[in-house]
Amino acid sequence: GCALRGHADSVPMNSVYCTKCDVAYEESINRCVQCNAKLIPWKDSFVDDPPGRGSVEAGMRLLMAWHVVQLGVLLVEPVLFVFAGITQFVYVIPLAIYLAVKGKPASAGGVLVAAGATFCVNATLLGILCGGLMSF
Repeated sequence: GCALRGHADSVPMNSVYCTKCDVAYEESINRCVQCNAKLIPWKDSFVDDPPGRGSVEAGMRLLMAWHVVQLGVLLVEPVLFVFAGITQFVYVIPLAIYLAVKGKPASAGGVLVAAGATFCVNATLLGILCGGLMSF
């Protein structure tokens, strides 16, 4: 028998899993019945992101690299610091969409997680800056 990934509670831990079809098999077989891909142990399917689907860490690193590029632009043209948060949308949203369309949903998620963290840092720094200016 086979089970979809969403029903993980009904699959024994000694089952095998196809990362392409997102299907678990209770039998001890080596290849997926649907796509003939090599199967991995079910217990290992929870450890890492499926191969070829990107990773959250890769998405976060990619966005941090884009932030470094933006910082370089801001150092050349300091007047753009006022619009730093807004200009991040110029590359965050297209980057996440691009990764999702290219079949890297985990990396797209990593971009969005890093964008959320960046938003929190920007909002905090803006609050400190505005709070400091208001006290004078």
